[in-house]
Amino acid sequence: MSHYWGAVPFEGVFFVSWLIRLVIFQQISYSKFKLPYLFLIPALLTLIEYYYYDVVFWGEILFLPSITFFLKSRERWNWLQYIFYCFFTLTIFDMLSSLSSIYFQFLFRVSEEVLDKNIWMDWIPILLTFPVYIIFFKIFRINIELLSQEVRNNKFSMVVKIFSITMIIYYLLSYILSSIPTLEYAGLFPTHIDDIYYKRIVIFSYIPIFLGFLFYIQHIIKENINIEIQKMKDSQIDSISKYSNHIESLYKEVRSFRHDYTNILVSLNESIKKRDIDGVERIYNAVLKESDKSFYNSQYDIAKLVHLKNLAMKSVVSAKLIEAQNRGIDVSVEIAEPIGTPQIDLVDFITILSVFLDNAIEAAVNAEAPRISFTYFQENENKILVIYNTTADYKIPTKNIFQYGVSTKGEGRGIGLSNVKQILSKYPKVTLETKSIDHEFTHELKMHEG
Repeated sequence: MSHYWGAVPFEGVFFVSWLIRLVIFQQISYSKFKLPYLFLIPALLTLIEYYYYDVVFWGEILFLPSITFFLKSRERWNWLQYIFYCFFTLTIFDMLSSLSSIYFQFLFRVSEEVLDKNIWMDWIPILLTFPVYIIFFKIFRINIELLSQEVRNNKFSMVVKIFSITMIIYYLLSYILSSIPTLEYAGLFPTHIDDIYYKRIVIFSYIPIFLGFLFYIQHIIKENINIEIQKMKDSQIDSISKYSNHIESLYKEVRSFRHDYTNILVSLNESIKKRDIDGVERIYNAVLKESDKSFYNSQYDIAKLVHLKNLAMKSVVSAKLIEAQNRGIDVSVEIAEPIGTPQIDLVDFITILSVFLDNAIEAAVNAEAPRISFTYFQENENKILVIYNTTADYKIPTKNIFQYGVSTKGEGRGIGLSNVKQILSKYPKVTLETKSIDHEFTHELKMHEG
């Protein structure tokens, strides 16, 4: 089959259309292409389209799945996520580019014949597609970021599966109808069909279905968020209660020590008055010599969390560290002065803290010398969080632990650090350094606020 269009302006439209598809795919999948690929891939496809149009005509529907399979295989998506991200991108682009074309024709009273004879006019609808895409999600208040996260986390997979099937059916119908003029021109489809009419029927019939699925998923997401927020509030209240009880027990110990210390001083004073040096030495060696060591016990370190200004952060950290102590882990806390949360969404930061501390506890409890250290401080314009723990293994490979499903704790684990990676991708001013050597594991999170 020869090149149907045979005009350079169409190659530009083709290039831009694929550039927009890749940008949309990045947003819905929350997975970035390297910048050169954003331009090299559309350029390569355009060259193929120009010299081998048959490849594009018969195989364009497979381009995006093929590209993402080879370039994004490291994301470890399951097949449902893979299909959803690809066909959501293809479907939303096809719908909105078609609607942009219809709107352009209606606004300027441009017929299909005029549009076919003036290929440069294709630029206007295609350039309108991305602004329309942004406006579409703003008007209907669809949170693409949350949608992507829920799909990545395998939430409501049955709904996503049905939604994906409808998108595949829609896109195949649209693709077939769009191909009819080319088949007619090549003499492969002799019977004339009003493809424009039927394609518009398909588009306007599918839009309510598409929006229905989006609204339903959005509704479920909001309900899940409300449930999670309530759980977080309940957990925070429970954690603060434990923290308060812990502080109260420390206060009782200090008060008891003060009472005993007063009695000791009275006894010591009597021995001094009597010039009983042996008595003074006996009291010192038996009671005072070792008395300060009890205050170096790690249980007193948790009291340093008083320097955390944010109550939610304090509740989570205190609950985790008290749990660590109850499991026989030595706990150390270093927070030299009052400090608040970094310029990160609080829910995101609490999630990161919970994942790091849970992992630290699980690793340290099996170590020969179970130990956890929590350090949080301000350095110039950076807030720095360091979570350290001992491990049973001499060295834990850190290269792949942030990938979905990868874990040193067995099959079906490894979701927490994958979520951390996804969260941190939203914050370019936050860097994470992870080390493991000599039975020691450390996360150092540096959060720039300049």
